[in-house]
Amino acid sequence: MTEWLFVIGLLTVWSQTTQLLSHCVWHTNRRSATCDRDWGVLEMSLPLFWSSPIRRQTWSAMICGAVGFAFIGMDLPSARADEITALQNAARKVNLAGRQRMLTQFMAKSACFASMNVRYDHHRQKAGFSHYLFAETLHGLRNGSVVQGMLPETHDTVLKGLDTVEAHWSKYGAAVETWVAATGDFTQALNDVFALNVPTLKAMNDTVKLIEVAYGGSGAMDPGLALAINVAGRQRMLSQKASKEFCLIARGISTEATRAALTKTISLFSTSLERLKSGDADGTMPGAPSNAIKSQLELVSARWAPFKVVLQKVADGASVSKADIAFIADNNEDLLAAMNKAVFLYEEVS
Repeated sequence: MTEWLFVIGLLTVWSQTTQLLSHCVWHTNRRSATCDRDWGVLEMSLPLFWSSPIRRQTWSAMICGAVGFAFIGMDLPSARADEITALQNAARKVNLAGRQRMLTQFMAKSACFASMNVRYDHHRQKAGFSHYLFAETLHGLRNGSVVQGMLPETHDTVLKGLDTVEAHWSKYGAAVETWVAATGDFTQALNDVFALNVPTLKAMNDTVKLIEVAYGGSGAMDPGLALAINVAGRQRMLSQKASKEFCLIARGISTEATRAALTKTISLFSTSLERLKSGDADGTMPGAPSNAIKSQLELVSARWAPFKVVLQKVADGASVSKADIAFIADNNEDLLAAMNKAVFLYEEVS
């Protein structure tokens, strides 16, 4: 079944690539926020399709047949483990471990919107690929991955944290896998996805903090920058958690408790965004360390503003309209892509 999920993911990325080539490369006058989002998705996902000889050959044939792999315009990690520096390894681990948090919420959000027949095929395919991406990244965090730019983990605290994540993932991942592959009644799998995503998120969040402390405290990277990458990476997760909570409210699931959770999510995203821009008063976390990051965070703010209006209205008790559902479903990945780009800019600064 895992290979079947890979095929779904591959088809998803291939579809995105052909659309991107058509709308954002061959017709350069059509560059838009959608193009930026799709570039962001590809930047997050393409290296993992390069991680085994069979998959590498398959992907190479597909992409080269269209325009050539180099045309994607992204830098793959070093081809040799001994070329990955301690600093690069530290920054990448904080980044990708943080992305795992987002994937737990992306899968649950996708399941929720699909259960409402909102872009069903889109969300099912994205959930299938996110499952594959989470599993591959989790393996890389422990064992290292040249393709993902990470060395094998050596910190005992982090390894124990990953043990806890794997225990939760074995159940949550199975639920997502069952839901994605289901052709009949998937009610139980869907309920399991809704029940298991938050415990998995919490375990992953605890492990990200362990990684931040391990690498920021060991001298591998500046502690303030490690914290900034963690907080910036958490924003990706919050964009998806808020979208999931909105969707659960729309479905009438634990409405009052979910509204309270959404209120907290909105607040944490907003305060964290300001922290990233200005830094902490005590200097624990620096403000945006480059003009590129400042500009990108302003773009995130611009996308967050109308998004927050809809979320806050629903969190405050308003009923959910069809227009609200369409807006959140159509725009949450744009917000995610903008925040993801900011995280990788932080990694470059390191």
